[in-house]
Amino acid sequence: MALLKATPDITIEELRDSLSKEDLSFGYGTIRRFFERHNITRKKRPPMPPSKIARMS
Repeated sequence: MALLKATPDITIEELRDSLSKEDLSFGYGTIRRFFERHNITRKKRPPMPPSKIARMS
């Protein structure tokens, strides 16, 4: 969690590489499920507003 706070835009693969340097090994799916369980998202862009569909006539 400290690594995520230090680098909030890190990808899962970059996170795996950083953890492996600390002699910790986790699979991509393991980290993804951890994020899912703790409601952590890895989106690089902010969410877009919903499209507004208006009547044409």
